[in-house]
Amino acid sequence: MVTEADILRAAKFLVTRFGRYARVAAAERADKAFDKKDLVEESLWLRVMRAIVSMEKPRPKTGATLH
Repeated sequence: MVTEADILRAAKFLVTRFGRYARVAAAERADKAFDKKDLVEESLWLRVMRAIVSMEKPRPKTGATLH
Protein backbone atom coordinates (compact mmCIF):
# COMPACT_ATOMS: atom_id res chain seq x y z
CA MET A 1 0.00 0.00 0.00
CA VAL A 2 1.30 3.43 -0.95
CA THR A 3 0.93 5.97 1.83
CA GLU A 4 0.31 9.68 1.55
CA ALA A 5 3.88 10.18 2.80
CA ASP A 6 5.13 8.13 -0.17
CA ILE A 7 3.11 10.29 -2.56
CA LEU A 8 4.46 13.50 -1.04
CA ARG A 9 8.02 12.15 -1.16
CA ALA A 10 7.62 11.35 -4.87
CA ALA A 11 6.10 14.78 -5.51
CA LYS A 12 8.98 16.54 -3.73
CA PHE A 13 11.49 14.46 -5.69
CA LEU A 14 9.91 15.45 -9.01
CA VAL A 15 9.81 19.12 -7.99
CA THR A 16 13.49 18.96 -7.07
CA ARG A 17 14.41 17.19 -10.30
CA PHE A 18 12.13 18.93 -12.81
CA GLY A 19 11.24 22.23 -11.12
CA ARG A 20 8.23 23.91 -12.67
CA TYR A 21 7.84 20.98 -15.07
CA ALA A 22 7.26 18.46 -12.27
CA ARG A 23 3.53 18.35 -12.92
CA VAL A 24 4.18 17.55 -16.58
CA ALA A 25 6.61 14.79 -15.61
CA ALA A 26 4.00 13.19 -13.34
CA ALA A 27 1.33 13.51 -16.05
CA GLU A 28 3.62 11.85 -18.61
CA ARG A 29 4.20 8.94 -16.24
CA ALA A 30 0.45 8.62 -15.67
CA ASP A 31 -0.11 8.59 -19.44
CA LYS A 32 2.51 5.86 -19.94
CA ALA A 33 0.90 3.76 -17.21
CA PHE A 34 -2.50 4.25 -18.87
CA ASP A 35 -1.06 3.18 -22.23
CA LYS A 36 0.21 -0.01 -20.54
CA LYS A 37 -3.29 -0.48 -19.08
CA ASP A 38 -1.80 -0.31 -15.57
CA LEU A 39 -4.56 1.64 -13.88
CA VAL A 40 -3.08 1.23 -10.40
CA GLU A 41 0.18 2.85 -11.47
CA GLU A 42 -1.75 5.52 -13.35
CA SER A 43 -3.77 6.40 -10.24
CA LEU A 44 -0.56 6.66 -8.20
CA TRP A 45 0.99 9.11 -10.65
CA LEU A 46 -2.23 11.12 -10.73
CA ARG A 47 -2.05 11.33 -6.92
CA VAL A 48 1.54 12.55 -7.23
CA MET A 49 0.45 15.12 -9.79
CA ARG A 50 -2.31 16.40 -7.47
CA ALA A 51 0.22 16.65 -4.64
CA ILE A 52 2.49 18.72 -6.87
CA VAL A 53 -0.39 21.03 -7.79
CA SER A 54 -1.19 21.41 -4.11
CA MET A 55 2.44 22.25 -3.36
CA GLU A 56 2.40 24.92 -6.08
CA LYS A 57 -0.56 26.79 -4.60
CA PRO A 58 0.39 30.03 -2.89
CA ARG A 59 0.25 29.84 0.89
CA PRO A 60 -0.93 32.74 3.05
CA LYS A 61 1.87 34.57 4.80
CA THR A 62 2.33 33.91 8.49
CA GLY A 63 -0.02 36.16 10.44
CA ALA A 64 -2.06 37.12 7.37
CA THR A 65 -5.79 37.50 7.84
CA LEU A 66 -7.94 35.24 5.68
CA HIS A 67 -11.28 36.57 4.51
